[in-house]
Amino acid sequence: MPSNLPSTVNLGEIGVCVLRVALLDSDCSPLGGNGSGYVTAGIADFTATPEIEEGTEFAPKNGCGTTLYSYVRQDRIKRYNLQGNLYFFDDEGMYIMFGGETILGRAGGDFAGDTIGWAAPNYDAVASNGVYLEVISQRIAEGAGDCVTSGAGFPKYTGHIFGKVLMTPGELSLQDDAIQMPFTGKALANPSLFNGPWNDYPGAGYAKNSPYQRVGYTQDEYDAILADVAAGWADLPAGS
Repeated sequence: MPSNLPSTVNLGEIGVCVLRVALLDSDCSPLGGNGSGYVTAGIADFTATPEIEEGTEFAPKNGCGTTLYSYVRQDRIKRYNLQGNLYFFDDEGMYIMFGGETILGRAGGDFAGDTIGWAAPNYDAVASNGVYLEVISQRIAEGAGDCVTSGAGFPKYTGHIFGKVLMTPGELSLQDDAIQMPFTGKALANPSLFNGPWNDYPGAGYAKNSPYQRVGYTQDEYDAILADVAAGWADLPAGS
């Protein structure tokens, strides 16, 4: 059957441009509402490693030690193990990603009522429902770079979507250099993403029930995502 790809050229990817995170409800659907999302361009790097459950292997031998047959069941991806680094220590963003509590400035102080810090969740805190996590990279065409228009060529950006992620902050290292905020996470399948936390899932129908999926964005769609980049948490469509 002929290919349905929008372009006949081979595509590569470079960079990691934007990170989007959104709180999930108890049924794993996007929570939506006030202060339920975070969008930043301060991401330094990102890695997603599949954790594989090896398929059972059968190789029975008869009484003389001769192998009678060999059969191996397919390996399965249980989840993806994530790690990355951010350049911004955004206290409200850390709350969205890791839970815990934000810390407000004291009454009468210079920052009374403002978010001035973050406290990690204690060991006995209520378990998180997890978050939607997406990182976006740029697509590059073989022999053309980025010199092909979205409408006539190919989606210009790739959204790497992890449907339900349990995130934790990584090791803090203070030094005479640009200090990064590491994070790790475990990504699982999520059947309840629907049209995504920002109501902008670009695929036909709803987002797939998968621990990892990748989708293409046009330049206009990516520009709309960039418009949401800001310090602090963001309001999302209620019940999105």
